[in-house]
Amino acid sequence: MIQWRWALVLLLWGCSSDWAALEARGYSRDYARGYDEGCPVADPEAVPTRGTPDYRLGWEDGARACEAEQTHERRERQGP
Repeated sequence: MIQWRWALVLLLWGCSSDWAALEARGYSRDYARGYDEGCPVADPEAVPTRGTPDYRLGWEDGARACEAEQTHERRERQGP
C-alpha cells in the first residue's frame, strides 16, 4: 500500500509545474497558475469557468499534459 501512495505522490509531483519556470519562459502568471492547478486534475474536459482566459488555457494545458503522462505510465506498467 505504501508503494502505491509514493507512486501517486511522484506522479503528481512530476506533472506539476513551477510558476517561476513557466513565467521565465514567457508565460503569463495567470497561465502558469492555471497550468499548476489543472495538472493534478488531469481532466481537460473539466475546465473551470472562473479566471482569465490565460488561466483557463493554462488549466486546460496542464490537465492535458498530466492526463497524457498518466496514460503513458499506465501503458508502461501494463507492458506489451
